[in-house]
Amino acid sequence: RESVCVCVEHIFTHPCTMGWGRLVAAAVLSLCVWAVEPPRSSLPALVVDAANAPGWGSQFIPILGHPCPLRTSMLDLGALISVLDDAPVTTAELQGDDSDKDSNKGLFSAAWQALTGASATDDKAHDRCMPRGVIGQHLAVEVISFAISEHYSTAQPQKPLVLFLIGEPGVGKTWFETLLRKSLYEQANDDGRGPGILILSGADYRNPALINDYRASLKQRVADQVAYCQQSFIVIDEAQFMARGVLDAFVDFMGFNQPVEHNGRTIDFRKTVFLLTTNAGGKRVSSLTLQLLSDRGNNRDKLVYDDYKAVLKNELAAKATWLTFKNRVDFYVPFLPMTATEVDTAVERQLESFACFAQLDGKVARLQWTPQVVRLLTDQLLAGQPSATGGLSEVKSAVSVAAIAPIKRALLRERGALPVGVLLSVEEGRLNVEITPSAAPKSHQTTEL
Repeated sequence: RESVCVCVEHIFTHPCTMGWGRLVAAAVLSLCVWAVEPPRSSLPALVVDAANAPGWGSQFIPILGHPCPLRTSMLDLGALISVLDDAPVTTAELQGDDSDKDSNKGLFSAAWQALTGASATDDKAHDRCMPRGVIGQHLAVEVISFAISEHYSTAQPQKPLVLFLIGEPGVGKTWFETLLRKSLYEQANDDGRGPGILILSGADYRNPALINDYRASLKQRVADQVAYCQQSFIVIDEAQFMARGVLDAFVDFMGFNQPVEHNGRTIDFRKTVFLLTTNAGGKRVSSLTLQLLSDRGNNRDKLVYDDYKAVLKNELAAKATWLTFKNRVDFYVPFLPMTATEVDTAVERQLESFACFAQLDGKVARLQWTPQVVRLLTDQLLAGQPSATGGLSEVKSAVSVAAIAPIKRALLRERGALPVGVLLSVEEGRLNVEITPSAAPKSHQTTEL
């Protein structure tokens, strides 16, 4: 049986296997998994990826019918907040030290181990080096963590949970919802895809002439998904691109206190979560945030959800690409712009992540930087503006070019023994990379920013 399964897996992954041949091979492969290991309920990652592939994911659902278990440990409000909120990479966590279980860091360490299954010595230890959580989004973390925890802890919710994430590009909406999916579903892969998760792109439904076809297709895909798993997580990314009225296809699925009849099937959508992201209204979120910060002494912690709720609902009512659907939304969640403080933190997180990877690879014993380094990079990113227009992607790119690339070049030139010490500092407006080999004289290199 194992030999047959290996052959089927080779057929499934071969580039010449396409269309229905690929579908049948995947179905047989899923049966092989159960035949060889009867207690095992999960499918190989390649089958999960195929089930989420655009165009034929809905065909998989009736054939495979595999479960979509949730991580019960992540349904606790405190644990979920600790995973979603920003947290630095620490040496203690890298080494698997979670003795500080009473703090948020201890909660995060335990949760991260549950997510990755990684110990300090296995191959997944590199996962710990990735920047984690979202920066400066305390409102989103608090609101969504509370909503998700309440929804899943209720035996019979009154209706599906509908969340709308609103903010300018680059502030962390996509990373947030990906991290949320990875946290909630046991079989989600590194991209947050897996059984129980359906991801749709609004850009695929933008032609007004095809609105009826879009509605029929979306209703069928979502109905199939929820018939297979009541606790499904439906993501609609960049909803602002959808033709006006397309989202109204879901209104029938969002009634209170009753299952829905669809194509001869009775389907209960009340345990489902719909999460939408949009850039529409993002500029309004940014302008309102800067105004509130000015009035409240630039203290981000003084911003509350009620400051945004009514404003966003009215803003999107005028711009949105749906009509009746907007009345089904439970939470309009603002994603705030990155001001100087958040950019500082994002720069620090990128440097911490690189230091962590370099330590694991045995190239750098320690990486240190002065506060002036962070301020120099932040000033370049803001360029005199109150917030970073490019968001996290721009921060990552700037840190990579200005700081990480010079360090890598310096390490390549280093003739001494590794690991070495690295110090970043600023002198006369320039970023200095100072390498201190363990058994060689100190070398000094200056890189102009």
